[in-house]
Amino acid sequence: QSEIHMSDHLAWVYAFTFLIHLINTLSYSVRIVGVRTGRIAASIALFNIFVLVARMAHAFQAPLLAKRAEGRLLADQAYDVVWEFRTLLVAATIGSVVGALLSPTFRKLFASYVNQFDSMRSVPRLLLHCASKIGGSVVRESLKPPSLANIQYFRSLRDIPVKLALMNLLAISVLTAGVFASLLAGYESPEVRATAVSLAPVVTGLATIILMVFIDPKLSALTDDMLDGKASPSYFYTCVITMVVTHIGGTILAQVVLAPSTDAIRFFASAL
Repeated sequence: QSEIHMSDHLAWVYAFTFLIHLINTLSYSVRIVGVRTGRIAASIALFNIFVLVARMAHAFQAPLLAKRAEGRLLADQAYDVVWEFRTLLVAATIGSVVGALLSPTFRKLFASYVNQFDSMRSVPRLLLHCASKIGGSVVRESLKPPSLANIQYFRSLRDIPVKLALMNLLAISVLTAGVFASLLAGYESPEVRATAVSLAPVVTGLATIILMVFIDPKLSALTDDMLDGKASPSYFYTCVITMVVTHIGGTILAQVVLAPSTDAIRFFASAL
């Protein structure tokens, strides 16, 4: 019965990991919706609802995974924690890929929600509308498969923001592996488990600084330039799609980052 309970925990962790990266990947589409509708502030405000869902999933993810590891330690059971964490990183990659594939549908659907919000001016009313039969028909009408035409935005390598792409790749890889690395360090060194787990915000905080200081301001300025006619639509879309691709790549790179991050956290936890 205890084994079944632990498996239930793991299933939820997989689901939360998938959901977090699905939403994070869809977040890049918000800028495109904002440009197309001319309502950037409303687009960001509405997407914050999805951000709250992702943060709630993140809040439950780590405790459930930590509980599973603690149960194994207390029971003194053989537990291939590294393999399990790597499969969770695969779930993050799958969530990112699904988010990329759903981006065309999401952009069309979210644009309709932004326009509806402009007339309703009420998030609760909008949510009720989305849950109605009319809202269901809007979802069906918004279904749109990804197009190979997006490849055209990468015809000129000169248009790809290489520095921005590399920073996003690095930041996403550290963010994806950070929590798992701290839990893994605590599992491998139980004597510093509490310290190792508490270092997770430090690791992910460094990646967040890269996102907030170097990446988000650049994308925000580019969005404004697009609205002012200072940047071409093709360059704007190239940058957004590059962010989506590097987000997927970052979750894959997290497989490589996991081990050195675990060693670094275990070292600092022991040194403190």
